[in-house]
Amino acid sequence: MRLVARVRDDRVRLRRFAEAIYPLVSNALSVGGTLVVDEFDASIHPMVLMNIIKIFHNDEINTKGAQLIFNTHNPIFLNSSLFRRDEIKFVERSEETNCSEVYSLSDFGTAGEYGVRKGDDYMKNYFINRYGAIRDVNLSEHFLNVMKQSQEDVN
Repeated sequence: MRLVARVRDDRVRLRRFAEAIYPLVSNALSVGGTLVVDEFDASIHPMVLMNIIKIFHNDEINTKGAQLIFNTHNPIFLNSSLFRRDEIKFVERSEETNCSEVYSLSDFGTAGEYGVRKGDDYMKNYFINRYGAIRDVNLSEHFLNVMKQSQEDVN
């Protein structure tokens, strides 16, 4: 029974997604517009989003030059087969000023130690902090304090 309910839930989600996003994508493609979506991958499967990206890159479908602009926290899209270097942007916030700086992967050039070439593994290089815009997030101290407080409350 649960499996049947799960399949129905997935179909309902897919239908809701199609009803919500299809008109936006269709409209952008038909008029050559720009579709801007905040955290596009937050409520859809990455493979669906990749398919939409490929539609925007398909010259037979996107005959009017529509554009898709979206932000994401998912590094799976740091992929040279999906995007050119100039299409990948990073946002890095300064700890001192709290101001954000936007820069492109192509800003690193193609030569030298930090040069970025088309075949590079962008996601791997992102995680080793070659491009910036990534923070070292360590929640261990916070959870250690929470656990200590819980133990004190029990005692």
